[in-house]
Parts: sequence; C-alpha cells; structure tokens
Amino acid sequence: MGLENTHQIDAAGIEPDTGLCVLTIIDAAHWPDEQTQLKKLQAKFNAYFGFVQTRQLQEAYPDSQGRGVAIDLLTAQPLSPPATKYLTKAAESAKHLNITLRHRLISPT
Repeated sequence: MGLENTHQIDAAGIEPDTGLCVLTIIDAAHWPDEQTQLKKLQAKFNAYFGFVQTRQLQEAYPDSQGRGVAIDLLTAQPLSPPATKYLTKAAESAKHLNITLRHRLISPT
C-alpha cells in the first residue's frame, strides 16, 4: 500500500452517505525527501486516474457503475505548503475527469 506501490489501489468501496465510489491512497509514512514523495504521489494519482478512465474500475468493482468517483488521500502528517499546492493542481485535473479529490489526516497507529 501507499506510495511505494504506485500501480496498486490501496482501498476501494462505496461511501454510504454519498453513494460515491471511493478509491483511497493511504500514506502513513513521514516524507523526509518531499520531492521524491511528491513524484510518487503524482505517479499514484496518474495510476488511479488511468484506472478510472480505462474503465478498469467498473471491471474490478461492478458496484461502481453509474456512480461518481472520489479519490481520498489519507496521510499521517499534515501536508506542507508545496504538497498542498500540488494537491490543489491535482484536484483541478481530477475535476476535468469527473473525479473528486479529497485529503484527510489519519491517526498513526
């Protein structure tokens, strides 16, 4: 899971409150080298975008058919200003693909 496996979907499911199909990226790691982590995050987002665009999502998760799609980025650390700026740009790109991009902090375990 996480940014190390850029071509793997970390988690997927249907959000009961909204009916959205939610794909989740879980990154509980600390980012000592932010530029490297941002490149990995970009690769992960691109893989998720491709998963949706090529209809692999509907093949892998038939319940996603006809639903809106959201990608949740869950991180253990708050995002830095450069990471927040990148996430804003990525959310704009996602919007053009009819994908909602969201970020939440998670508690480290």
